[in-house]
Order: sequence, then structure tokens, then C-alpha cells
Amino acid sequence: MKKINRRSFLRLSLVGAGALGVAPQFLSLAKGVAALTVGSSVSSTTGRERIAVPTTCTNCGTACGLLGFLESGRLVKIEGNPEHPNNRGRICAKGIAWLNEIYDPDRLLYPLRRIRQRGEGAWKRISWEEALSELSQKLAGLIRAGRPEGLIIQTSSVNDSGLVLRFANAFATPNLITRKVPFGLNKEKAIDVTFGHSQDMPDLAHTRYILNFGANPYESHFSVNAGQRIVSARQNNRAKLVTFDPRLSNTAGRSDQWLPLAPGTDGIVALAMANVIMKRGLADREFLATRTNYSVEGLRRHLARYTPESAEKESGVSAADIQRLAMEFATTKPATTLSGGGVVRHSNGVFNERCIALLNIVTGNVQKPGGYCLSPAFTLKEPGPSPRPPALPEKGPLLSTLDAIERFEAGELNPEVYLIHAVNPVFSSPAREKVREFLKDKKKVPYLVVADSHLTETAALADLVLPRAVSAEELNLTANLGWDFKPLISLTQPLAEPPGQVRPFADICLELAKKLGGDTARYLPFAKPEEYYFALANSLSDLKSQGGLDHLREKGFWSDSSRPPSYDEVRFPTPSGRIEVYSSRLKAAGFPPLPQYMPVASHGERRKDEFVLISFKVNVQGHSRTQNDKWLSEIYHDNPLLIHPQPAARRGIADGDSVKLISAQGEVITKARLTEGIHPQAVGLSFHGGHWEFGRVARATPFASSDPDSRLLWWRGEGNGANANSIIPPRVDPVGGGEAAMDTVVKVVRNE
Repeated sequence: MKKINRRSFLRLSLVGAGALGVAPQFLSLAKGVAALTVGSSVSSTTGRERIAVPTTCTNCGTACGLLGFLESGRLVKIEGNPEHPNNRGRICAKGIAWLNEIYDPDRLLYPLRRIRQRGEGAWKRISWEEALSELSQKLAGLIRAGRPEGLIIQTSSVNDSGLVLRFANAFATPNLITRKVPFGLNKEKAIDVTFGHSQDMPDLAHTRYILNFGANPYESHFSVNAGQRIVSARQNNRAKLVTFDPRLSNTAGRSDQWLPLAPGTDGIVALAMANVIMKRGLADREFLATRTNYSVEGLRRHLARYTPESAEKESGVSAADIQRLAMEFATTKPATTLSGGGVVRHSNGVFNERCIALLNIVTGNVQKPGGYCLSPAFTLKEPGPSPRPPALPEKGPLLSTLDAIERFEAGELNPEVYLIHAVNPVFSSPAREKVREFLKDKKKVPYLVVADSHLTETAALADLVLPRAVSAEELNLTANLGWDFKPLISLTQPLAEPPGQVRPFADICLELAKKLGGDTARYLPFAKPEEYYFALANSLSDLKSQGGLDHLREKGFWSDSSRPPSYDEVRFPTPSGRIEVYSSRLKAAGFPPLPQYMPVASHGERRKDEFVLISFKVNVQGHSRTQNDKWLSEIYHDNPLLIHPQPAARRGIADGDSVKLISAQGEVITKARLTEGIHPQAVGLSFHGGHWEFGRVARATPFASSDPDSRLLWWRGEGNGANANSIIPPRVDPVGGGEAAMDTVVKVVRNE
């Protein structure tokens, strides 16, 4: 690595820019980059030096450390940051494709005001002063009326900043939706009522046995961080990886054993394994007696009814496999479980997760090296004066657009202004047509504002569209999961100047606060976002002593390297101070207090000619955010339906046939892909297809632009896939409140 000071950086940038005639807006980027520890390389085509700026990827929730290479002030290449403790220099295609997002010809460049009916696509370009004055007048009206709850803010948990939450609190609206993946609520709830935490983080690098239920870390689920640690454990520790999943994911295909089970039956398999462990005398009785709140004998009696034979009948996994794997898991130390969306995206998701957690508990593999661990994280202290969060509604915080619709229909919510930032609920929500009709109706949502980088399906319905900077053009600071079991702070800093009149959303929040005055302005006194992040970084004394925000600019992250990894936890932050096998909180809410199997009702009602629909992620696309990145969509632009050959043959469906998926919610058309890598009772369709707005790459439509690749979308004839959310109804797990999108029952017929 090579040290470079600010003067040298400016000299290199300015000389190169002059030689190439680079536009002035790229030069101002260099002014904010001082004393960087950077790598340098030389372009093989221009012969000029490239300077590496450290930052953090936000194209998924993994938050990998990146190096953005600037040549003459322009971003030309992205690589992994080898010093970052989580991804250790490795990144996926989504990180590399940040370049596509930044220089996309389809980006919004100016504020737009709707001039006809919502959804008609008629816009007028306006100035920022007009846009923010109009929005601030609407918000000021809510303040004068004493109705701050009339504002709903919906923002991405990946792209938002602390300033967004601070603005919501300063305005005093309780209606803030921050979830990018609402089904994650089910996992968080299960972990919270059991361990008093919200996030688990199995110590995959040091384990010797992994039971994986429904997670796919080789493609998603913190893929770069978790996946490489699994590979390391298998190489260094000869760790065994066993995957339960209805679909042969990339992780399942690279496991020592894949066991396809019926969707939603993970819980009964885990309970049967725990029963075997207790019966064979393989449980860690001392751990159960001293670290949990339930008696060993009481747990043994509770588990007795979950026999391997009963689990086989429900799940399809053989009783012999259940017994063998249970004994392997209990006798191999250390061991851990891993679980993902395939487990919690059901109406029994919380209980599935609780059942799987019990395997770690009965074997004593909790908070130990190589075992099932809970995530360490810093809490960043808000600089004062800091607004207090407003009192939440009786039902708790808003969880999603569908939750807002339900509360509106019940007369519990009456929005005047709905502000959506970096989220596309019209495309990505279950029952997406219901979401679209709600946002389109001025009687239900009088004023809709969308801040985004593209004219998405949601932005197309707005009254006012604000062009936002993408993450690679703005500053942000977050506390992340530390996969070396040390708390971690990561910085996202600009790699490029925003084009046109694009602004970072944090700047928009500060400008709105100034216009509104009063408490909103008092709690957001910062002239620019850098002031806020400077104070936030300095709230940690250890980080402050190493330079605070300057240290983060130089390295891209901060982790206390002197601190030993934290594993053991004597007292858990639960009501009892122990691991709560028996949850009094669940009992008080009217749910069973012990982990138990709760069958999915819609699956039990499924007829013989119907399937359970599984939706999933692939490794080169984000949920709904990346389909206009040309490098990614060239790899994966069409999402065929995965169907087992046997049920396909009974329906006269051949590989490549056009098929129609029909649910109680609606229907979609796509192509069939026959594969034995899916359970015969299920079909699979990825999240990543079927855009009708957003951008021309996402719609597989070639076009002429300054980017010559835009004319070369060779996959136009293959289409752009199908939107699974068109046929997924708005079901939730009643315990966690998260979406239960994998409970959808569908028919599949040839599309004649």
C-alpha cells in the first residue's frame, strides 16, 4: 500500500483531468479526500496512475469493504479492500457493478413534478428550490395542524443514514418504515425472545459442523463474509456442511449432504433431532441447567412427541437421516446451525427459528468459538441536542407498505405526505397490485414523494420525484456485524460526483429541516452531513483517539484490533438473564412459550395438483435494485420457473415451455426450467424479473446513449422475466409480523 497526501492527490487528479478534459464536477471530489492510505495501479490502456479510495458497498446488506480506483478523478474500477476484516478483499459481482449504477444513462438528473394523473408518465422539470419549497410547505402544514404522524417516511435499511432517522424523530413522526426485507422481522423476533439479541452470527470460520436450514451463504445471507468462512472451515477444520432446503441452491449443491424437505417443515426436523440428542444422553445438561430458564427434565418431556418418524411423515426427510445427523451434530465439537429466509419466510417462521436455535442450546454450542454466536456491535451515540423518538402507535412501528395499507383500512392511519427513499414497494412488495393501487389513489395518499436514482415503478406514481445520489456518491457511517467478533464501524464515502442536479438524501433532509425551522431545525443544526458524521464518529472514544472520521476516510472502516474476540456471555439481556427456552413474553402475547412445530395452514390445504411457491435470490442480483446494472443483467436477465421433471411431465410441460403460475392473488407467465434440484411439491421463482419501469436495461430494451453497450442488449428476445410479487398474497407470521411470502400455493399450467 502507498501513502499519499492531499497535495499529491490533488496534483495527480488535476493534471490527469486537464489532459483528458474531464468535466469540473469530477475535480471537486478530490477536495474531500485527504491523507488516504491507498493502493495505486497503472491503467493498461492509458498508462496513467489510478488512486484507490476505500469505501463500503451497499448493493446488499453484507457491507463489504471496497477500493474504488480513480483515474483523473473518474471512477474506473472497483475491487475488494484487502484490509477490511469482514470480506478481506473478496467481493461479488454486485460490488463490481457499482460502476453501472453510477454511470447509468437512465438515471434521474433533475427534480420532476407530475402534471397529469398519477401513473400517466407526464412530468415537468423543476428546480430544487421549487421542489423543496413545495414539500416543506406540505410538511409545515402538518406541523401547524399538530399532526406530525401525517408524514410517513419509508427508507432502505441499506441506503439510509442516521440523518434520515434523526429527521423523522425531529419531525416527531412515529411512522418510519426502515425495513428492506420485512421477513427479517421473524428471525429478529425469534432471536430476541430466546437470547435477548436481534442478530445472530455463527462462528463459521472455527466450527467443525454446520447444519444449514434454508440459508444460501454462497449466494446471499452475508454471502461474501459467511461463504468464505465456511470454505475456510471446511479446508482447515474438515468441517461438515449439511443443508436442508427444498431447492438445490449453490450452497446446497456444495454441501456434504443436501436433504430436500417439504417447505416450512424445518421446525419439526430440528425438534426431532433435539429429541434424539436428549434421548441418547448427548445433551449438555450442565449448560441447560445453568444457562437456560427451563429444566432439563421438562425439556425432555416436551420433546418426546417429536419423533424422527413423525418428522419424516411431515417433512419427507427420512427418520434414519434425522437420527444420524442428530448424533453427528451432538458429538462433533464445536458445531453450529445456520438459518435463512427459507426458514423464516413462512407464517411459522418465528417458531421454525426457535426450534433450530434449540439444537445449539441442548448441545451447549452457544457463545463459544466455532458455535452459535450473537453479533457484537457498537452503539453510536447521537450528537446533542438529540431528538427523542416519538411514542409509537399501539400496534408498534410500521413494518411495510402493506402494514400501512392495513392500518389505513382500519382507520388507524391517515397519511397526508408519504415520502419514499431508495425503496420500490410497488415492485418488491407481495400483493404488489394492492400496493400500487393504494399509492396511486390521492384520496388515500394525498401527496406522494419519491427520492430515487431512477424512475422506478413506485416513482412513476409520485407527485414529486427527487433525484437522489447513489451510495457511491455520498457519505454514510454505519455500525456493522464484525465477522471476527469485534465490533466494526464502516464508512461509505464518495467515489464520484453526482451527475446533473442529483443530491444525496442526507443533504435533502438537512435542507428541509432549515426550511421547516422549529424543533426540526434545532435537532438538525448541521450545515452539511460531514459535520454530523464527524460528531458520530467521535462518540466512540477509541475511534476518536485514532482520528475519528479522518481515520475512517483513510481506512474505510474501524475495528478495535487490540480487543480479543468476544464470545462468552454470562448474563443474557432477557427477562430472566438466561437463554429463554421458555418465553414468558410469547406466553403473555398468547403464543406457545416453548419451541414447537406449527404447521403452515395453507400448505396443509394444498391440493394434489398445486405447489408451494419458493422465491429466492441469485448471487448476481439484488432484490429489486440491480436489474438496470448492465453487467449483472447480462448474466441474469430472465427468471425461469424451477419445476421437478416428474410433476412437469404429468402436466405436459417440457423444458423451455411458456408456463402460467396461478395463485389466489393473480397470475404471471414465464418459462419452465426442469430440474431435479427442487422438491416435487414446490416450484421456484427468483425475485429478479418483470420490471415495467425503472430503466431500459431492466426492461431488456436496447437504446442509443453515450454508453455504446446500451445498444447491445442481446437478450432482448429472451425478455426480462416475471415478477413473483404479482401472485404472492400479503401473509405475515402472526408472532413476528414479518412477511410469509413462501406460503403461497400455486397452480402451474402450460401457457397455450
